[in-house]
Order: sequence, then structure tokens, then C-alpha cells
Amino acid sequence: MSTVRLFIALPMPPSVLERLGELSSALRRADADVRWERVEKMHATIKFLGDTAVDRVPTLNGVLDRVASSTPAPATAVSGIGAFPSLRSPRILWVGLEDTSGTLRTLHQAIEERLAAEGFRREERAFHPHITLGRVRSQRGLARLLAMVESRTLERQPVQLHDVLLVKSELTPHGSVYSTLHAAAFVGNQSHHQ
Repeated sequence: MSTVRLFIALPMPPSVLERLGELSSALRRADADVRWERVEKMHATIKFLGDTAVDRVPTLNGVLDRVASSTPAPATAVSGIGAFPSLRSPRILWVGLEDTSGTLRTLHQAIEERLAAEGFRREERAFHPHITLGRVRSQRGLARLLAMVESRTLERQPVQLHDVLLVKSELTPHGSVYSTLHAAAFVGNQSHHQ
């Protein structure tokens, strides 16, 4: 049975990607040992599914279509830079995604519920919407990087979300390659000529 590595994500509009790119190149100057995400791959993960049987893909597409078609586009904004598990001992650097009206949480819960009903495992960890900038590989240059992070403020920027994606992640020697398998449009974003 062939499997694919999948995750469910919110794509970021070009204006947001541009700002994330500027931030990322500024932080790269610290020359820390970080594997930086390429800007065109930046997104907010709603749920990581991991290795999934290929024949489950239509089910996943259907779940996303049903959830998105009954969910208004979440109101959100990018703001602030942080790290998991903490800025003192960072493993993952991220930009926060504000859940201004609780709509991201609602979307996440709706997807979790529908997927659980289809036999997918529930996520144990609390949902923390974010966009990954990079993964820290060692302590080299870390103090410099953290000083830069602390001295920078990322101005709040509203984000217009149009759809939620099912994305395939292929691991290659040069890192992962993402391809969108399905896009489900939120209410109000469906094209009128369906």
C-alpha cells in the first residue's frame, strides 16, 4: 500500500511572504546554525498527518471541502517572533499567527472532529498557529541570533486567507518538496461559476 506524507495548511498571501522573506534574510545575518525555511514554502500548519495511505486522499479532500464551505475565512494577522519550546532554548523559530476572533481555533477543531470521525488520530498538543521560519541545529551563533530576534518587532499585519490546502511533502536529499494536492475555498471565496 503506497503512502504519502501529508499535512493540512493555510497558505500565506504574497504580501505576507514578502515580509517574512525580509525578516528571514535579516535574521540570517546572525550567521547562526539554523536551517531556514524557503519563503515559498512558508505556511501555517493546521494539522500534520504524516504517512497516509494514498487511498485516503479523496476522504481528506472531502473533509476539507465540507469544513471550508461552512467556514468563513478566518480573521488573522501575523505578529511577533517566538520559538518552541522557548526563546531561551529555541529549537524552532516562528512568526505568530494571531487568532483574532477565535476563527482559527474553530477551523482547527472542525477539521480535528471530522478527521477523528474518519479514523484519523487526534492531535494531543495544544493548537498554536504559527509560521516556521527555521530550525535551530546547534548553538553556533545562537546568542547573536536571539539578540537580533529580541531587538526586532514584527508589526502586526492582517492576513487574508482564502483557502485551506492538503499538501504532500516529499523528502529529498535537498530537503522537503511540497506540492498541493487539494485546495478548499472558505465561504465567500468560492468562485461563482462552479
